[in-house]
Amino acid sequence: MKKEIILNLTKKQFKELLLDVMVGTYVRGGVADALEQDWQKFEKITDYLVEQAKVAGFSDLVQNFMGHNRPCDELCDAEEEIMEIYNDDEFWHEIATRLGQRDFERQKTKEDEKYMQENNGQYPEKIHEIYDKYEKEFETYGLERLEIVKNNIFILNDKK
Repeated sequence: MKKEIILNLTKKQFKELLLDVMVGTYVRGGVADALEQDWQKFEKITDYLVEQAKVAGFSDLVQNFMGHNRPCDELCDAEEEIMEIYNDDEFWHEIATRLGQRDFERQKTKEDEKYMQENNGQYPEKIHEIYDKYEKEFETYGLERLEIVKNNIFILNDKK
């Protein structure tokens, strides 16, 4: 037997829910696409919520695009802005983390290895000093001083 959940949401709450689902669909669809899986299945819940917006009388949250109801431009613009901010933040986080882990691996001691073995591969706290170094570098200079040299090894160029 199919059970249904009835949500009593204000228009503002529904709009936020729809936007959250749109962002989630964007992320999950991108991951599915990268894994060569069916990404379109994630759009079904967005489509359902768009139809429910019309049923609930929130038609201004919906627009017709080529004969198909879609979220309105305002929601699409908000989704795009959220994803731009998220992707930018994630880029800087990932580059600092990956470079920090690479540098740590190059200089780890036997004590560090022992700590990691005893803690399911978790890095010791001192790795945060390396992360902080990269975060400060990128915050100050962006990618300006980052160069790729032979063998695709990243180094910081101290020249201004």
